[in-house]
Amino acid sequence: MMNMNNTLKIGLLLIVAAIVGVPTVTAGPSDPYPLYGYVVDKAGNALSGANVTFTNNDTGEVIYDDTSASGWYMDDAANFPSGYQDGQTITYMVNYSGTTYQNLTYSCVINTTIGSNNANITLDQAPTTPTGSSIAGTIKYVGDMLTVTGNGSTDADGDPVTYQYEFRRTSASGPVVQALSDNNTYTIQTADAHDTIYVNVYGRADNVNSHAYETENRSVTNSVPVLASIGSKSVDDKVQVTIDAGATDGDNDTQTYSCNRTDLFSDFNTSTGLGNWTPFYNQSGIYCIDFGVSDGYGGTDNETITVTVNDVTFDTDLFSGWNLVAWIAEADGTAGEFIGIVTNATYITEKNTTTGEYVTFVPAAPSENNFTTIKGRGYYVQTTATTPFSRSRIDDVPYDTTLPSGWSIFGWTNSSSATAEQVASDIGNNCQYLTTKNTTTGEYVTFVPAAPSENNFDVVFGLAYYVKVSSETIWTREA
Repeated sequence: MMNMNNTLKIGLLLIVAAIVGVPTVTAGPSDPYPLYGYVVDKAGNALSGANVTFTNNDTGEVIYDDTSASGWYMDDAANFPSGYQDGQTITYMVNYSGTTYQNLTYSCVINTTIGSNNANITLDQAPTTPTGSSIAGTIKYVGDMLTVTGNGSTDADGDPVTYQYEFRRTSASGPVVQALSDNNTYTIQTADAHDTIYVNVYGRADNVNSHAYETENRSVTNSVPVLASIGSKSVDDKVQVTIDAGATDGDNDTQTYSCNRTDLFSDFNTSTGLGNWTPFYNQSGIYCIDFGVSDGYGGTDNETITVTVNDVTFDTDLFSGWNLVAWIAEADGTAGEFIGIVTNATYITEKNTTTGEYVTFVPAAPSENNFTTIKGRGYYVQTTATTPFSRSRIDDVPYDTTLPSGWSIFGWTNSSSATAEQVASDIGNNCQYLTTKNTTTGEYVTFVPAAPSENNFDVVFGLAYYVKVSSETIWTREA
């Protein structure tokens, strides 16, 4: 049992302690923890007088400093009323010139091992509108690409400036055919053919476009048509030449084709480029012909080709002695001309259609009996040896031969052979006889239309034959 005296002593001690007071334990002093650095703008210029407020997020305590002329700021985490503890977060709030610059919030975590925090802080001005831009003379075509380059725009707070472009039709405020973007190249579309493209250029910084912009227009370059290769041609006479010109055009313009020799290609179609020409037998040679294409907008292309028309000749075999030969030419000639083109020829004789008499031309007396040789008539030609007689064909247009009543000699000018019966039928009812001179025996062989199965010899290209008609007959015949 505690005695009364001990109890009293304890009570007195408590009263004394209460009156005198026992001191409480507080946190000890902290080591310095410098918070320092520079405040600059984006161009690196010092910002003097910027306010840097430091807040200990864990205690809510605040300290601050203003930057010097060099932009320097410095305070110490130990200056917080409660000091600092490892791991606490310190938030910086930097404010400069009201709204001219954007406020910046920065934070760091206390690390007592490092013992300080050095942070250079860059402030950005509030977005400003860039001014000025230029595109004059910079629009260029490369193939089907329209390229424009902007320049000359600046931004007050030093932000880098990019350029953005609008491509429009009709006018600088017309329909946008390519939306605003960072792309300065526009691919020409088919719809743009022969149109005008207007280009607006904007300076752009901090996602703000310039209020002012430059504009320029440029007509879309016409896509020139390209004529497909035609190439030179080589044909025989009486063989059709076909030209089927074609072209490509990037604008898909309507093409108009041309030919500078429509006297030859008389059916040439300027819409399709298709044309044909069948050279006559007398049109052998080399022809330079130009074919072209136009798109109606100044775009043209052309090709000059050569068409070589080959003279296809045929041979008539002449035997030694007298031969009945046709005069095959578009124009009349003379006995002298005829004998001049037959090798080994000594005489040429005609049967005069008026008198019925035979008239002979002798080369030794060229001015005598130099009778006219007529297309479609036949003549006797004497040669001293077997001779191939090479000649050109003639055009196969119909022509007339007048056959006098009685016997006369005609030449077969058609490149296709026929039978005596066919020829007699073609001459008509007046035809009484057709006679050939056999080239082997030299004897005459006669076909009588009344007996068509007898002596129905072949009438051969280049040779001549006797015919007898009951009255004068105009015979319309193929060459």
